[in-house]
Amino acid sequence: MLISQIRIERSGAGFFKSIKKEVFMSETVHYKGKLRPTGKTLAEFDPNADDIGDHYGDAVEVDGLVYTVEKEYVAGDEDIFRSSINDDGTINFEVKYYNGGCSFNEAVEEALK
Repeated sequence: MLISQIRIERSGAGFFKSIKKEVFMSETVHYKGKLRPTGKTLAEFDPNADDIGDHYGDAVEVDGLVYTVEKEYVAGDEDIFRSSINDDGTINFEVKYYNGGCSFNEAVEEALK
């Protein structure tokens, strides 16, 4: 189910801007894909980012370095947290989880343990 969320932010000099963000209600999701190393820290990858959450679903941090995310949605029923490191430095991952219980980044962190 898709819902819309409106956020109001102060944008300097007492002015406000509203940002409409479409959000999905919690559901079980299953992603399979690859994490591609950038060789950069978050500050090098995006100097304006407060944390990796600013790139939610598009990038994750692994041991202090940013990896970009290439993923596809897969249908299924039980939780899965898997990963494997490839010779070229990329990391294959497969995560299936209830997204009301953890975030994509948390699921990837679990898969990398």
